[in-house]
This record gives sequence, structure tokens and C-alpha cells, in this order.
Amino acid sequence: YNNAKGRPEKKKIIGRKRAYHGVSIAAGHLTALEYTRGGFDLPMLDRFRAVTTPSHYRDGRPGESEEQFATRLAEELDYTREAANQRLFAEHYAGHPFIHVPGVLDRYSTARVLTTELAEGARWDEVVGWPQAERDLAAETMYRFAFGSIYRLGMFNGDPHPGNYLFRRGGRVTFLDFGLVKHFTPDELRPFEEMIVAMVLD
Repeated sequence: YNNAKGRPEKKKIIGRKRAYHGVSIAAGHLTALEYTRGGFDLPMLDRFRAVTTPSHYRDGRPGESEEQFATRLAEELDYTREAANQRLFAEHYAGHPFIHVPGVLDRYSTARVLTTELAEGARWDEVVGWPQAERDLAAETMYRFAFGSIYRLGMFNGDPHPGNYLFRRGGRVTFLDFGLVKHFTPDELRPFEEMIVAMVLD
């Protein structure tokens, strides 16, 4: 369908982590293991979306009930929730000189389709060949986004793999894919804040 519409970049393939084995490009992606996907510079990294294997015994978090586990897995496929996450990030970083999050186009988005503003930039495999100074600027932006979002938004984007970044010279980075976001409560953030104070001031 998307090929016929002239937008092949819209195609997404969903696979369960550790569910596939093989030597093809597709199989390498569908394992959803970082050393096979990013480590071997596989093409089309952004076309494949990995979801948690539905095994509470293996992938459940400490203290997480089976009901909570099932709810979390369902949320991974809910684009309405992802759109809400992305909207919060986009609004917070609107106008930022280095951090860019594409806005959500609500008119064209549903629970099963997420449409955002077009973003352009260099991919990870190109950026690794940039001068060290440019890579340092990009790394600083990624660091500021990760930790600034935790302490200012109480949110952490938990899917930082190479396919979720677009880079421009001068340290400007576009962040993509907000389907796996942790929302922290003030009580959850307090130990982090106390740790930082202890390291820096005490």
C-alpha cells in the first residue's frame, strides 16, 4: 500500500524480541538484538519495530504482576499513547536550538497510525564518519536530552537505538520513536536528585 502511495519509508515491520534467527537482513532486524542490528550496520533500521516477547517469566520486571506486564505490552502497540508522549516532548523542546522532536499531526493520526512532521538529517552510520568535534556536539545534545527530560519533564525515552536519531551539523539532533517512555513520579525522582547532590556537593 505505502509503495503504491509513493511513500515506502512509512512501512513498519513489527517483531518480537529474540523471536527470529537467521542470516538475512530481515532476520537480523527481527531478533531485535542490538549487537545484530546496530553492530553490523544493517540497513533499514528505522523500518523495524521491536516489541517485548510476551513471556512474564522471562521479561517481567521485578515486582510486576502478570496483569501489569500484559498492560505494558499492550501499550507498546498503542500509537495514541505514543502520540501523547511525543506531543509532550515536542511541546517542551519547541524552539530549542539543538534538540528537535517532530510535532504530531493529530488530524492524520489514530490509535493504529501515528503521523508526525517530516524530519530530515543524517543517519547514525554517516555521523560516525564526521569529525570528532561534530560527534562531540551530537553526543552532548543526546546527553542533555536524556537527563534534562528526566529532571525537567519527569520522562525518559527508553528506546535509544541508532535508528531513532537524525543528525545535523552543529550538534542539532532530532529524536524519534516515543513508544517506550517511562514517566517518573516525584518520589521516584527523589533518589536520583539526592544522588546528584551527593556526588556534586557532598
